[in-house]
Amino acid sequence: MNELLPPEEQSRLQREKMVFPPCHEFRTKDVEDVFLLLDVDPASIEPQLIEIMQYLGSHSETMNDEKRARAIAGVIELHCNRTDSSNRLSEEGWRHVNLASTFSDVGKVGPEQGLVDINNYLITALYARRGDISPFTTLSEFIEESFPEHRVQVLQKILYIPGLSFEMTMRSFWDMHAQWTLDHLKDSGVSKEIVLTAAAHHLLEGDGANPLLDGVSIVDKATGILRGFGIERSIDQREIWVILIDKYEANRTRNKASHEESIIWLREYLEKNQTLAALPILKKLFFSCLDDIDAARPLDDFGSSKEESLAAK
Repeated sequence: MNELLPPEEQSRLQREKMVFPPCHEFRTKDVEDVFLLLDVDPASIEPQLIEIMQYLGSHSETMNDEKRARAIAGVIELHCNRTDSSNRLSEEGWRHVNLASTFSDVGKVGPEQGLVDINNYLITALYARRGDISPFTTLSEFIEESFPEHRVQVLQKILYIPGLSFEMTMRSFWDMHAQWTLDHLKDSGVSKEIVLTAAAHHLLEGDGANPLLDGVSIVDKATGILRGFGIERSIDQREIWVILIDKYEANRTRNKASHEESIIWLREYLEKNQTLAALPILKKLFFSCLDDIDAARPLDDFGSSKEESLAAK
């Protein structure tokens, strides 16, 4: 960690209010439009979830990422229907995928704590930083590089956010949003099946990305069972599509990879994944879905989506 500032400078920074200006115009009505597009009555959703999605949409790329994920899903749906793929879903199945994708990253606003406050704004700002970030960088190193003018304030606040520590790696920090997603969604009015799929979108990562519900992991990695809220079933294409679309979209847009490069990366990732190594039937299903993504080339024609009214500003 860099040497701390002199006491008088620390005192000055502590008095100053950190400001996180919006990077997009994204209103409450825009969130409600997303719900209506997915055939959900916004009135059935708890206001805090709408507030969270509005904040993420205006202060990060999260809602734009999910818009692209829905566009990708739409192209894959057409491909699967046209080719009669074994991985095709019903209309309701694709709605499930789109809803789960839309909600999967709400945890990037940080922990559920009753009110959205400065801690949530800070966590959103940390997740919003993009670039070539090593997963082995510590959180304190990342903060010092990303918030040099306010590093003392930020580091002090980190101490009071449950689960965070100075020395945790960025990989561990990134994985935490799966738990926070579950915590925000579980009493939000969203269907419990969709909550589980959204919260399980990092199930191929380490145990830190496997959220707990009442003290029990929602994914039994020994059997490939998704569980919670009285639900217990095998992971199927709905979860697989959400996971693969999330990783494909990230490679194409954040990492600037071509379609071919993204597919190669995903094949290597699936082949080496320790969770799938213990679940050969599920692994085969992942590769089958990846073959459909490869054939569909879903981001080649992005821009013709029916969601043009929600386009990035």
